[in-house]
Amino acid sequence: MKNGKKTHWLRMTLIVLAACGVAGLVVAFIQFRANPGRTGASASIEFSFNGAAEGIAPDGNRFDLSGFTREEVLSNALQSAGLADRYTTGQIRANLVVTGVYPKDIVEQMTRYVSLLDENSTGEVTAVDYHATLYSVTLYNDFDESISPDQLTGLLENIMSEFRAFFKETYSVVLAADSTAEELSLYDYSQQLALLQQSIDQKKRFAEEMADAHPSFLLDRKGFNDLVVRYDALLTGDLDRLSGIVTINALSRDPERLIAHYENQISLLQIQIKEKETEAASVEDLLQKYNKDDIIYVSTTEELQKVDSNSSTTYDALVTRQTEITEEIAELKKSLTETQMKLSDARETVTKQAMTPAGEEPESFVASELSSEKNTEQQYQTVEKGITALITKRDAVTTDFSAFLKAYSEEQINETTVAVTQAKRFAPKILSGTFLKRVLRTAGPLCAVGLMGCLVVLIVSRRREEKKAIA
Repeated sequence: MKNGKKTHWLRMTLIVLAACGVAGLVVAFIQFRANPGRTGASASIEFSFNGAAEGIAPDGNRFDLSGFTREEVLSNALQSAGLADRYTTGQIRANLVVTGVYPKDIVEQMTRYVSLLDENSTGEVTAVDYHATLYSVTLYNDFDESISPDQLTGLLENIMSEFRAFFKETYSVVLAADSTAEELSLYDYSQQLALLQQSIDQKKRFAEEMADAHPSFLLDRKGFNDLVVRYDALLTGDLDRLSGIVTINALSRDPERLIAHYENQISLLQIQIKEKETEAASVEDLLQKYNKDDIIYVSTTEELQKVDSNSSTTYDALVTRQTEITEEIAELKKSLTETQMKLSDARETVTKQAMTPAGEEPESFVASELSSEKNTEQQYQTVEKGITALITKRDAVTTDFSAFLKAYSEEQINETTVAVTQAKRFAPKILSGTFLKRVLRTAGPLCAVGLMGCLVVLIVSRRREEKKAIA
């Protein structure tokens, strides 16, 4: 009898659970048909170039994925897909979602407490330390539910392609053009040489930075160090030689303007020297009054507390600054002496040019003057030809430098280091994991309630039987 009742209760429980499961399935189906979810296409992009894990692009700047929503990227993608006349960039932008793919425990890592006082701390990952290198890009069809699957996936693939082209153009290492190249001939010789020196020196320092950061990079068995050597040869060879000719002979297109320039430069240097000497005197006065490692004792209720007042760090900083000022003054005085010598040469040249023979001059004097004028004219020609040749040599090295940077950028940003997967369309289906999850979320609670009801009825029935047995 008891076994029959147990079988009865088990059968009833199974029937209730089955009914709850069917009810949950029906409710989930109705909900799924009413709100099936979004349809779209998805692809991924992964960055694997040097520095990607730190969020640093090949050009040394931080990169982001905001380019996916840029007007030119979306416009070009629509044009390439042949849909520019049907949709706007605003419609595409509103339905494009880019999300980073992070480790499952990234939240735990980012919120983990790390004691700064623990000497054995390994330094856990924090929010600012981790940068995703894999991103998922999804384009939903909410802007037009009637768009064909091929058009939707094709549009997303064009967006991915245009973004990669934009990324390469934006974050490739490039050499800035010389802004004064066309206007160089408008300046005087000394100014032309100064501008050329500045231009060559900037490119040399950039080549040095690239050589230090990427010593293993080679193009045609040459590295960035070879470019540094070539730029240095221009500075110490051609440029120094031309500067010497211009300075020694005080060559100028407008000598009077050159003299005024030197006079202004001398006045400025004298003012700077005076300011530095005043600063040096102030620092010296501080050092004389400074007591290194002075100790103060503060009385408390129980004992005397020792407090270090003027630390040695401050004193050492003052000594360092004093040395720096002394070196700066010496450099300024050196520049002042050189400029004064240039001014003297320029005035002497102007004086010679202003001298005219009075009356009959000996033939030897006339021959000497003609020879001097001829030499001066040759010097002018030498400088002008030398500047032209220097510009040509600089441009030749710069062309090679640009080729090096282009090759390096292509090595860092290509289809492998910025990898894009093929776009795939997704849509809600009855036979899918999404629908199964919805069924479990709906039927699970119903089955749990049904099971609890069966257990309650079973417990109540057992207690009644026990009371009847006692009675």
